[in-house]
Amino acid sequence: GGQGQPPANKLPLEIRPKGPGKYESRVILRSAFDVRVLDVECTITSLGTRAELIFTCSARQSITQEIPIINHSEQPWSIHADLQGQHFTGSKDLVVPQCTEAGPGKASYNLTFSPHWMCQVEGDLILRNATIGDTYQYKLQGVGEEPIAEDHVVIDCKARWRTKHMLNVRNVLKGKDIVYRVECDMQGVSGAEELRVDADGEGEYELSVMMPRGGNFTGSISFIAPSQEYIWFTFEVNAENPPAEKTVQLRAKARTAVAADITIVNPLDTVVTFDVIMQGEGLLGAPSVALQPQESAVYELIYSPLMAGRSIGGLIFVNDDIGEFWYELELESEEPDPIVVGNIKAELGKTSRTRLTIENPLGFDIEGELLVDNATNFSVSVPDNPYEDAVLLVPAYETAEFDLHYAPSSMGEPEKCECCFSHPQAGTWVFECVGRGHPPSEMEVTKVSATVMSSSHNLVRFRNPLNTEITVRLSLELEEVAEEDGAFQLMVPPDEEVVLSGFQEIEVPVLFTPKRMLEHSARLVIVDIGSDIKWVFPITGTAEASLCVYLGKFTCKARELLKHTFLLELSGVEGSEGMRGDDRTELEVIPPPEAREVLSTSLVVQVDDGPPKPPSGTCRVKMVFEPLKTLRTKVELKVSKASGGRWAFDFDLVALAADIDDTIRIEGAINKTSSVAFRMKNQFDVEAEFRAYFLPDSPDELSVSPAVGVLAPYSSEDLTEFKVSFHPKTYGKAFVGRLVVETEEMQWIYEVIGEHPRYQGPQDVATKVDTRLAPGKDPAEYRGSKPAKDYHRENTKAIKLAQATRK
Repeated sequence: GGQGQPPANKLPLEIRPKGPGKYESRVILRSAFDVRVLDVECTITSLGTRAELIFTCSARQSITQEIPIINHSEQPWSIHADLQGQHFTGSKDLVVPQCTEAGPGKASYNLTFSPHWMCQVEGDLILRNATIGDTYQYKLQGVGEEPIAEDHVVIDCKARWRTKHMLNVRNVLKGKDIVYRVECDMQGVSGAEELRVDADGEGEYELSVMMPRGGNFTGSISFIAPSQEYIWFTFEVNAENPPAEKTVQLRAKARTAVAADITIVNPLDTVVTFDVIMQGEGLLGAPSVALQPQESAVYELIYSPLMAGRSIGGLIFVNDDIGEFWYELELESEEPDPIVVGNIKAELGKTSRTRLTIENPLGFDIEGELLVDNATNFSVSVPDNPYEDAVLLVPAYETAEFDLHYAPSSMGEPEKCECCFSHPQAGTWVFECVGRGHPPSEMEVTKVSATVMSSSHNLVRFRNPLNTEITVRLSLELEEVAEEDGAFQLMVPPDEEVVLSGFQEIEVPVLFTPKRMLEHSARLVIVDIGSDIKWVFPITGTAEASLCVYLGKFTCKARELLKHTFLLELSGVEGSEGMRGDDRTELEVIPPPEAREVLSTSLVVQVDDGPPKPPSGTCRVKMVFEPLKTLRTKVELKVSKASGGRWAFDFDLVALAADIDDTIRIEGAINKTSSVAFRMKNQFDVEAEFRAYFLPDSPDELSVSPAVGVLAPYSSEDLTEFKVSFHPKTYGKAFVGRLVVETEEMQWIYEVIGEHPRYQGPQDVATKVDTRLAPGKDPAEYRGSKPAKDYHRENTKAIKLAQATRK
């Protein structure tokens, strides 16, 4: 204030408006000597709105954008609009109601963009709030795109018949007459080249439609003004096919072919090419045919159905200039002739096999079951079918084979069977099979064995192959050695007659008791008394040594070579040598099932025929063992003489772990994983499944991945990558384990060493704390620097005193 006046006081007021508008309040000031009242009125204005609006619309169409305005004040707002811009329209004034208990007042300003033609324009819209003085500014952009079709017209007609249709076309130029230029993009639709339409009126345009062929066609017609503005229509023509030129009947049996010759003519003076459309199953022919001017030609149509049945088809010739003409086809397919499989022969008691073939004419695999209607004499099987059923799979456009088995049940009489294979799309194959039974020759050899001076009981099975009852007599015919030793004995009463019903099976007991290490032979003869049909069953008996001789245990490391020669004593062979001309020795190695695959490539056992000749009654055998992985197994060896006799031996094979292939070192910090990788492939030129693991005595901190997979062949450039990881959890000595990678035939062993990083102490670094006495300083000076009070002793006394007080 001035001189002699007290300074003016300032009262700060804080206003927190919820929106633009007028806010009124009253401030009361009280003191011990005075009361003052101040009425305060605040007008809050908006910061204003600036935005951009983009409109995109087809020509001669409209699009509207609503701009919302919200009033939070207690009095209505009066909005005035200032709009500039071509093709933009909107109201000039707008009133927004005041805020009520129901909520703020709301209103919308409707801005419309209506382009007359394709364009890109700009404009401005300013909305001024006359009540509170706010301003809302909008930058406008408008894009007028190509006009949409006026209408979609559907026209139904018949091909090669003329149809007329009227279009109503409006004038797009306001207040002016107009002459449109007419353009159409569909063949077969024609009309006047120009159309005149009066100002602000409509004109009628006549369309003439004559489609050259049947079908569904779409197109458009445009009416273009001199200013290049246009309106356009889309239309769809559904044209029925014209009447058929002729009806052609085609008849064939399934999976056979017939041909029909159809004459076509070119009436024009230019070369004409017809596109050919075939409607119907089993029709084959050229996709197009070209004719010279005024030329006629013969089109060959082939009908080769797969399925039996009747249907109606069509053969259509189409040309853009001539149009379409077609022939109706009456298609009839009969069941195919059965495939005759005659002259099947088989001996009574035996089964013959006939290989048959089915060809797939389709472009996808077909599958079906093979069925026979005479299961007594015939059956089917599919080669290489693991499921042993009669389901046949025929690949696309390929052939597949199956076997027909015939077991006769009569002599000389024809026995028939139909074998069928069906597929719903490929059709049915029927094989008519005829078989005849013939007198039997010798049946399959029955092999028996027994140890010397011991007996074995054996059964020879015989099934009556006839469908009638027969009475048979059984007898045993022995060869010379067997007769001398009495090696075979028929365990039924001599000359006993046995009655067998049709297809009945019996088991004939035969006792074999060899006395020498020789081969013994006999024949079981079964004679049908009524027809003198005779079945002969050869029996071969092998004498075996009574004991299995153990040859020992043979040990080597994996991937090392072990050779050994045995001199095997063949007991009981002395005295029988030379009784039969053939004295060949045959070996049979019998490994256990779990080691059969490994030993098939690592063990070779063969007779050593080289000089010097082994002593009489012995056999020299050479063994070569070269294992590729650890192994422990027992192998049985059977030695047989062609003259008769079989001896059994066995031995143990042990393959120890091979030397370490390589050493892998990994450094890893505590509780962190470190890894190294290496690659490898199979040692043989085939893929091999592998298993990778650490031996049980290896530490858990070592791991490998992948644990299983496939090793690439030796000739492949692709290698399988293995990752060995080390994750230590404690400090200590190095972690050492053995990693094994093995396949069915090979094994690799790696020594893996996991180590902690070596610690290197700091070099030439000064200490941060001085812990040494200075050489030239009196130690008494350090004693004087001790604290005057011993806090530890004082605290100890306080604790003891407190404990004594509580007691």
